[in-house]
Amino acid sequence: MFLGYALGYEHTQTQWPNLLAAFLMALLFLHSASLIFRQARGELRAESAGLSDKAACSTSEN
Repeated sequence: MFLGYALGYEHTQTQWPNLLAAFLMALLFLHSASLIFRQARGELRAESAGLSDKAACSTSEN
């Protein structure tokens, strides 16, 4: 993929192929970061729901 950008630079003699590569890498980073945040938020919600269930069970036992 990056070889294509290098060839694009050689062909055009401009920075546009490099900017396109940087833009695509930034999009890839933002996509993976959003997936990580979604997973972490889901795990935190599941954990807090599990803790509230445990708290409800312990108060009902008393």
